[in-house]
Amino acid sequence: MKVLGTAALALALLTAPSAGSAMTLRDYAANERGTVKGAAPGVTLAYLWGTLDGIGALGKASRIRFFCIDEGNPKYRLLQIDAFKGVVTERIEAIAAKAGGLDGKAGDTQVGAVVVELLTEMFPCPDEGGGKP
Repeated sequence: MKVLGTAALALALLTAPSAGSAMTLRDYAANERGTVKGAAPGVTLAYLWGTLDGIGALGKASRIRFFCIDEGNPKYRLLQIDAFKGVVTERIEAIAAKAGGLDGKAGDTQVGAVVVELLTEMFPCPDEGGGKP
């Protein structure tokens, strides 16, 4: 739990709305539907790529690992950006289905939080307190 709390705090600081770069689940879904006026095609893919890079760099610089990527893990292939985008999209669709859409509070969730959650589920560290660097 301590690791997830630390990850959530770090993510909140990195993707705070004042930074002007946070993408909500509502924004992600709208971009995927192509309903955001002036949005470049592929903006969600580029956003996910940057989010993965940022979270990966944060994990490497941290004393506690949020997730432990092992190339031997069968899920490793899902880190290819197109595959990972599919995993993220499926999770966002599941969140929307459970919440009855993304117009409410669920839509305000940041995509980065979903990415951290997925990575910690897909690539857990050996001990519950997080892996050591």
